Amino acid sequence: MTIDVDAITKRLRESRHAVDDALQALATVNDGGSDSAAVVSLIERLAAELAARMPVQFPVDIDVWTSREVAAYLKCNPRQVLDRYAPMTSFPEAIRLPNGKGGFGNPKWHARDIVEWVEKFKGR
Repeated sequence: MTIDVDAITKRLRESRHAVDDALQALATVNDGGSDSAAVVSLIERLAAELAARMPVQFPVDIDVWTSREVAAYLKCNPRQVLDRYAPMTSFPEAIRLPNGKGGFGNPKWHARDIVEWVEKFKGR
């Protein structure tokens, strides 16, 4: 069985379901007649493609979160972060970075401050 690695790679880039497509392609490989170098190459390309699509992760000690990331941590909607939590006096102060147009961008928070704020409510 011949594996068209370039065609599979192209499909992976075009597909929103890259992992499913790759697993399907690998599942169709016949162990008896497959080209193991082509399979290894496919796996390496898949790994590179997935790595390119993954966001960079920073440690909580230095990360800065948007309202969406704070909401994900709090298991709520980003609107709730902005409308309900951010106005609270106990909530960590927002960081607003310059936007290059003379104004300031959307609020962001130090991740460690959000985690510490949540920990204050432990046991309540």
